[in-house]
Amino acid sequence: MEEYPAEVWERQPDGLGIVAAQAPLVPLIVDTVNPQVTRLFTREAVQGISRIYLVGCGDSLYAAMAARFMFERYTSIATEPVAALEFSRYLVDYMPPGSLAIAVSVSGGVSRTLEAAEWAKRQGGWVLALTGRAGSKITRIAQDSIVHYAALAHDPQRLSTLGLANFEASLISLHLIAIQIGISLGRVDADEKTRVLQDLRAVSLAMDQTVQANTELTRRYAEEASGAEAFFLLGAGPNHATAHFGAAKLLEGPNLNGVPQELEEWAHEQYFLTRQGTQVVILAPPGQSIDRAREIVHTVKAIGGCAVVLTCASEAATFAGADYTFPIVGEVPEAYTPLAYALPLEQLAIHLQSIRGPLPVANDAEDRYRRQVVRQSIQQSTMRAQ
Repeated sequence: MEEYPAEVWERQPDGLGIVAAQAPLVPLIVDTVNPQVTRLFTREAVQGISRIYLVGCGDSLYAAMAARFMFERYTSIATEPVAALEFSRYLVDYMPPGSLAIAVSVSGGVSRTLEAAEWAKRQGGWVLALTGRAGSKITRIAQDSIVHYAALAHDPQRLSTLGLANFEASLISLHLIAIQIGISLGRVDADEKTRVLQDLRAVSLAMDQTVQANTELTRRYAEEASGAEAFFLLGAGPNHATAHFGAAKLLEGPNLNGVPQELEEWAHEQYFLTRQGTQVVILAPPGQSIDRAREIVHTVKAIGGCAVVLTCASEAATFAGADYTFPIVGEVPEAYTPLAYALPLEQLAIHLQSIRGPLPVANDAEDRYRRQVVRQSIQQSTMRAQ
């Protein structure tokens, strides 16, 4: 919600169509961003980087969370994804010399992210704005900017990276930044970047097929779960961020309480609220934590919860006890799985919104007022003075 420009609120006639159209945006984003990344992150520019902060709000923060592991892998530099307020009011005061702060704001006008960029610059950091809007406020604060704006020319809704694809655009851009820093530092070779570009383009096909495979499945589950008031969404590694993203879509669309949690931590916290009829969505891509995901599904079922699993088609049989399985088509490397695993969560939120209708307390006039108030709070907030 935090990053959507004003016109996006009024331009959603076909939500499922918007989800389906995200896959073709992937190569456009890569082609738009890669030349900018190559130009900015030269050997000379990156030599002094001591620490990396990925700063944002809402979907931008979730993209930062998902991208962290690519930075750690390719740059060998400690990288911290952090909410903009936590950075601008707290961490920035202890930012070490040589820090790179990547301020992610699709609209380029979110007050807290602007504040984070301003204070990082005051503290002597290298501030890069990652945005969808050239010439936006954040580009005037940062020393450098990367603009990921891309639009589908033949899409009747003009789907662009300023709308529901902002998580996708920010995440792909951060992946490209991470690999380029690694190349310029001499920690990976150019062949690895070629593989990354190939993998990203291949994800586009997996995304398209995943949308097709889950449109009806997510609708059927939404009909069954339409009376639920809360959904626990669990993920680990990069998909802890996907759980946050999916929870946000439930909040923003059908106005349901989406509760994101790290996979292991469900067993220590939300377990106490899981009982007959509790909805638990588990993100389980092949990778470092799929074994724990299987155990969690078993535990959810043992105590009466409804277990919904997102996993690749080849692993679906290993989750035979799940109530629903949303298949992710293709063999997607774990680092890129948030791009595909986010899509059935978007579909689910759209189906639930269609089935349940708008928030009962908000008629059209009140809804417009509520959005105006929160938008002003986000984009016109008082900035830190000292």
